Amino acid sequence: MKEKIELQRERDFSENISTLFQVVRTQFKRLFVSILFIAGPIILIASILLAYAAVQNLDMITNPDPDFLGGMLSAYSRAILGYVGLWFGYSMVGVVTFSYLKVYQHSEDPQAITTDDVWKESKKHILKILLASILTGIMIALGAVFLIIPGLILAIYLSMVNPTIIFEKESVGESINKSFRYISDYFWITVGLAIVVTIITYIMSIAFSIPSAIMGFVLSFNSISSIESGEAAGISDTFKILYLAATMIANLAGMIISAIPNISIALHYFNLKEQKDSTGLMGQISQMG
Repeated sequence: MKEKIELQRERDFSENISTLFQVVRTQFKRLFVSILFIAGPIILIASILLAYAAVQNLDMITNPDPDFLGGMLSAYSRAILGYVGLWFGYSMVGVVTFSYLKVYQHSEDPQAITTDDVWKESKKHILKILLASILTGIMIALGAVFLIIPGLILAIYLSMVNPTIIFEKESVGESINKSFRYISDYFWITVGLAIVVTIITYIMSIAFSIPSAIMGFVLSFNSISSIESGEAAGISDTFKILYLAATMIANLAGMIISAIPNISIALHYFNLKEQKDSTGLMGQISQMG
């Protein structure tokens, strides 16, 4: 059996990054399967809705329908449902990732972790995480609009809310309070980690986004050309299917890649909690001494 990674311990900046890659390398296969089966269907449906709404919208511009208003309402309804679905799906990726790490933390044999184990843990936290996502989203938006606390700064201070909910079983309100406490004195290292991990995940996601981006550009160019020429130029069914497929692949890849920043957040959470509370192995040894 491979040596188990000690999650709850103090780590400096470089150790955080190296442990992130270690977790990805050793656990990503089982985590990937869990994310795919639990959050994948949500992302897939949302991707289809968004891609179909985009195609329908441009198709109506290039090939006007008598019921133009009805078609536009239909397209926008699908788009709204798609974006809500993506938000829910990506929220579920966070729930699954943190739940997987919680199961891993308490498992005697991490190699035996199953998707069912992860689902049993995940479903305990779904409603609380969704409520926290809505509440923290509103707080960040208000902070950005009224500049009470700039949105990005507030987002950093709220970054430990979800792991606190899952690993400590705290209420949403108490998790917000603890998140501020954990980040205090460690704001800039948190910002640095966020920047590095964001760059890593952005680079990884570019390759999967290129096909759908190119096809989206072709669709937009086709609609502009049709408007300028005054001639209807419909979008072929083959192109629609390819665009749907490219969009689904990009979003599913993005879903899997988004587990990486969640792993980083979890590791940083354990690091901060250990430094604040000394509840890990080293803290227990210190207390025994």
